[in-house]
Amino acid sequence: YVLPRPEGTRCLVVSSRGKTISRKKSGAILHSFSSVLPSGNAKQRQPDPCVLDCIYQADLQTYFVLDLMCWSGYAVYDSTSEFRHFWVHSKLGEVPIHKTSSLNKFKFAPVPRFDANVEGLKKAYNQKAHGFQLDGLLFLNKHTHYELGPTPLCLVWKDNKTSRFMVDSSDGKNVSRLQTCTLYVSAEGEVKSLENLTVGVLPKNILQVAAAASSASSSSSSSGKAIKLGALNKFSIKGISTMEGDQDRVEGLSYLAPGSKARMLPDTWSKIVFQHCARKGQTVSIMDIAKQAAAPLPTLSSNGSSGSNSGPCNNKGGASGGNNNMNRNKTGS
Repeated sequence: YVLPRPEGTRCLVVSSRGKTISRKKSGAILHSFSSVLPSGNAKQRQPDPCVLDCIYQADLQTYFVLDLMCWSGYAVYDSTSEFRHFWVHSKLGEVPIHKTSSLNKFKFAPVPRFDANVEGLKKAYNQKAHGFQLDGLLFLNKHTHYELGPTPLCLVWKDNKTSRFMVDSSDGKNVSRLQTCTLYVSAEGEVKSLENLTVGVLPKNILQVAAAASSASSSSSSSGKAIKLGALNKFSIKGISTMEGDQDRVEGLSYLAPGSKARMLPDTWSKIVFQHCARKGQTVSIMDIAKQAAAPLPTLSSNGSSGSNSGPCNNKGGASGGNNNMNRNKTGS
């Protein structure tokens, strides 16, 4: 499938025991409200929950439903994407969720889905056809289950026509001189992406300072600025290295600050690669994707391979803005 991805706040919506709560990726509550989802209001106090993967768009006061994991106590995590998305549209159609009322504070709407062929790409790519601001396209394998971690079977792609924030920036308007990313630093000084890929290593002198600051019994004026071991940290980078046969690495890694308290997970490697390529104007275009969609399926070789890597901005995540599941950051966005 290909889905037009709404711009907004990614969240998990859970209705149970007469209340509906939406939570951001950090776990913080976005809204606590009444809804007509199963068990979502005072007239429905059953314990059977409903769990939806959504994007909340404040301008429209609407929750756009990307995926469904549980409906009225019936879990569908292990069902195929094809079945889950059929349920998203059919189950939401059974309740008056598309309008507000005394029992339904916010509107809910399923995100339209299309087959990932040339015609489907045209429909998903058409910004004016959806009634909401786009933030890229979501590509989803029809046969995958709802994965709780990074997977190449669910990816986000962006360009300047489908996203106002194709390239990350500190203020959402001006592109910073250096690319920034949030990564996890282990106690041994290994710098890791969400996939647990070691993309850099702290120099010994910096590791010693960080270890001393971490073990200090009381904070000092400088300890708050030091790299935190076993935690998320924000870095700037000058580039990436993804040569075939070599280990993926970031180049020119420079510490900026501790990771934001609102962040729970580091960036995916695919997001880092995509941002690197986007800054160079070397991302895969919608025409490249359409050509592949129109091409015959490749013939697999005896070892199951269908081709080779051709560089960081043509493979290894260069065609996507990052994974998209809730604890994948399923945001690059």
